[in-house]
Amino acid sequence: MTQQRKFQGVWIPANLWLDRTMSITEKVMLAEIDSLEDKVRGCYASNAYFAEFFGLSISRVSEIISSLAAKKLVDVQLIRDGKRIVERQIRVLPNPFGKPNTPSEKTANPFGKGDEPPSENTKGNSTSMNNTGEKDSKRRGDSGDPEFEEAWELCPKRAGGNSKADALKAWRARRAAGVEAARMIDGVRRYATFCRLTNRIGTEYVKQAATFFGPSLHFDDDWTPPDDTGRAPRSPAPEPGHSHRDQGAGDGRPTVEYI
Repeated sequence: MTQQRKFQGVWIPANLWLDRTMSITEKVMLAEIDSLEDKVRGCYASNAYFAEFFGLSISRVSEIISSLAAKKLVDVQLIRDGKRIVERQIRVLPNPFGKPNTPSEKTANPFGKGDEPPSENTKGNSTSMNNTGEKDSKRRGDSGDPEFEEAWELCPKRAGGNSKADALKAWRARRAAGVEAARMIDGVRRYATFCRLTNRIGTEYVKQAATFFGPSLHFDDDWTPPDDTGRAPRSPAPEPGHSHRDQGAGDGRPTVEYI
């Protein structure tokens, strides 16, 4: 981790410190993300860095960041080069640490100045921005869960449709049962490799994501590909309506995915 920090000590605003909806780990994680945030790239520290810094497991770090994103306290972007994630950028929202939302120093701070409460106009603007962000998120089909989005992106395409909403419901059920996100993501990777090597991608032989994340725990299967004689025949490519992933611009440049 070579990212430089604008570190002058730890300061957490009273409204965040006294927020009963946030755990203490979420509060200090938010402060650490803010201290590492770069004006251009945001905070690009890895989960491994946070795990070592806080003495937590990588999966626990992932859960905390997902929770902060779900609470609209941070914005997470995945920078891609084709299908490969090359960097994750995290930015603190909506300015709980008093930074302007834009380069203009005159931008209003939603949390007011010092002990001064935010004005009614500021409150209205803040609510409007949050509502707009939620609408944009819904239009993009975002779940607010970066780990699920990563797993969904890895899911092999199938013919006949693949409901993201049902997949998210199954994912959340497994997470509520104590299944680690990393465990399911690793399972998706194995399954995607299996489907590729057995020519199943784009066919009805691919499991629906809701089934894969369901109570049968298919993500725990080994998914070792059989020999050539056991391969399924290749079916025609699915119709455009069945695709659930943005294939990118196709010009070789990294793309940005907002989650």
